[in-house]
Amino acid sequence: MKKIGFLSFGHWHDSPQSQTRSASDALLQSVELAVLAAGCVIVVRLCEDYIVMPKILGDAVGLSPLLVLVSVTAVGILFSGWAVLFAVPLAAIIVTIFDVLFRDVDPAEEEVPTVIFSAKESEA
Repeated sequence: MKKIGFLSFGHWHDSPQSQTRSASDALLQSVELAVLAAGCVIVVRLCEDYIVMPKILGDAVGLSPLLVLVSVTAVGILFSGWAVLFAVPLAAIIVTIFDVLFRDVDPAEEEVPTVIFSAKESEA
């Protein structure tokens, strides 16, 4: 039987070579270590969810991180979890339409957000 980490930290293997310590494993050693392990996992997960991912998604589609968070939260509350997949592209479309209609911005003249691999690099 596989042992699973307590806070979705990944699979935990019962071997001396395993460096992954979850809160449930740390609880076997001491309560303080378990609280520290759980705190570290929670802080890392919160930083990833609220700082890193909105920044990466926002840079990829040209939106602010706050707009990414608001759009994902609103779509998640109004619709269901699967609809969150469409939140950022839908927000990008709405922002583009708003820019064209109300701010007189021409999307063809705007700077294109950078991507990891551009089409020109893949052709070479």
